[in-house]
Amino acid sequence: MKSHISNISVAQRPMPPATVMAPDGGTDTGSGAEAGAIPSNLNVTGTLTCTGTSSVTVNGDVTVVGMVESEFLGKFREKFVGSGAAKPWPRAAVNTKAEFSTEFTDVFRSMFLRREASIDPPEGEPGSAKQMIKELIEETGWPDNAAIPVAEPWKSQGRVVAFRRYEITCAMYILMQEYHAQNNDGAGGGSSELPPNH
Repeated sequence: MKSHISNISVAQRPMPPATVMAPDGGTDTGSGAEAGAIPSNLNVTGTLTCTGTSSVTVNGDVTVVGMVESEFLGKFREKFVGSGAAKPWPRAAVNTKAEFSTEFTDVFRSMFLRREASIDPPEGEPGSAKQMIKELIEETGWPDNAAIPVAEPWKSQGRVVAFRRYEITCAMYILMQEYHAQNNDGAGGGSSELPPNH
């Protein structure tokens, strides 16, 4: 469950003071106000879109998702990752690297062929990634635009195909995040998280 954010403080760096000529012919720097400094804090209620290099400080519990969280990806995350301690995926029978590889491949193949060739996903064993993605596609109607929407601004820009392919990519990223969280040996610094999705 994502928290609703009602107040956000955006810390911004003041503009450098302007250099002006002093009466004695030297130079002087005006104060921040004289130089047209921008406010140090901006309080926003509702939705905030931040572009550029501004620093955003948020108080409270926040779920940060480093990708465009479309309706389908939200449902994919809930189906495969869940919101509780017990994880829906992987099932107990998946233990080896080869078995994980098959799980990844089954999800990619089902989504790719559904989007690119309108091929219905195949049946899988109960609890398998193949069966889970089949169920999700049938539940949501993905990639049918009328059944499950494409996020803006991609929809209004006519970039529906690009966004659906992006969702396939993100689905694989979500699975890799979950795999890494459960199979992290600490190599390369010991971090339990993958690099940010920039």
